Amino acid sequence: MPSTHDRLIAAVRAIEARAVRYSSEMTAGGSQTLAIAAALTRRAGASPQTVGNIQRTQA
Repeated sequence: MPSTHDRLIAAVRAIEARAVRYSSEMTAGGSQTLAIAAALTRRAGASPQTVGNIQRTQA
């Protein structure tokens, strides 16, 4: 059974994948979602490159 940390990492990766996929359709609310995804990804210990990818999508 995956640990809580593993499930969090999987959830954050899913959020990141969706955010990147729908980046061309982002609205103000979508930008907020990306900001949350970047923060969660950073807290989960993702690489700076992954966090940077989300932040660039947000810009």
